[in-house]
Amino acid sequence: MKTRKMIVSVLAASLVAGTSALAYAGQKENCSAADRADKRVERMAKHLELDEAQTASVKALFADQAAQRPDQPRKGMKGLAQLDPNAADYNEQVQARIADMQQQLAERVERRANFKAELYAILTPEQEEKLAEMRERKGKHHRDGKHHRGDGPHHRKGGPDKEML
Repeated sequence: MKTRKMIVSVLAASLVAGTSALAYAGQKENCSAADRADKRVERMAKHLELDEAQTASVKALFADQAAQRPDQPRKGMKGLAQLDPNAADYNEQVQARIADMQQQLAERVERRANFKAELYAILTPEQEEKLAEMRERKGKHHRDGKHHRGDGPHHRKGGPDKEML
């Protein structure tokens, strides 16, 4: 009898946990780019202590950035996978993909640089320092692997096991 209650309890707990995880995942998928931008502006306003005028300017900057994004998705390496290596002009197709990817990258880098310049024009020097510190902490967090969960070879302090290499 006790075993049966325990099994029912474990199943109920698993069902609740699984449902919660699915609900959270669904919330993330339904989040639009505008919603994500609004959340980012809210976090920046809180952490950088932006005043109302700065918050409005940053929000407008994010909206402008979203409007500048190209509508068509980037092809990236998928475009290479679609090429036929047996085609007579395969090398020319590869070179065209390389040129296209370089152009896309240059445009993205330019957009990001312009965005950063416009953002820093809105911020005070103290807020710029605070933002740089926040980005450094975030970068360190990601480099240290703390955004992942797990205990695989890449999650250990020393990096991958030598045996794995």
